[in-house]
Amino acid sequence: MVINLAKTKELVFYRPNPRNFVNPVPMDTIEQLSVAKILGVFVHGGFKCDNHVDFILSVCSQRVYLLKLLHDRGLQLPQLHIICQSLIVSRILYALPAWGGLLSAELKGRINAFLRCLYKYGFMHSVIDIEYLLASSDHKLFRNMQMCEHCLNHLLLSRKNNAIALRILLFTLYFCQKLRLSAFL
Repeated sequence: MVINLAKTKELVFYRPNPRNFVNPVPMDTIEQLSVAKILGVFVHGGFKCDNHVDFILSVCSQRVYLLKLLHDRGLQLPQLHIICQSLIVSRILYALPAWGGLLSAELKGRINAFLRCLYKYGFMHSVIDIEYLLASSDHKLFRNMQMCEHCLNHLLLSRKNNAIALRILLFTLYFCQKLRLSAFL
């Protein structure tokens, strides 16, 4: 495979608080980055997502302005809710299982404050928070991974026939109880 050095970037991953971290010397022809945008998600070498949350909140703030314009033009709240879900909440949900685990308490608070503002403006029927969105997206990903056709299915453990194991366990418990009772007689 031929690598295009003009398009190649290097991203060094390191622990968030390294004691003796020494950044490797960059190659002459390859640019070394601390943050890279990969498939729309900002990836930081120190496993932080500050840049990504800043980007998402700025994009979503622009979309809130659009919702306010639509509201001023007379669009009803049920339609605004649908547009808010499709333009704003879907942007927050994009690749959330990949970057959601890296959220600090401060970043979660910023996202939750933004989501509360959406409810306050009347664009949402109820208040949702990032923990709920993260749990639902993780659950959806896991449910989809269980399908045989999913590309990540091979990473899951194979299902075992628990009926036979349960019978053996019950028989063992029954037999152990009999031995204990006969020891007391």
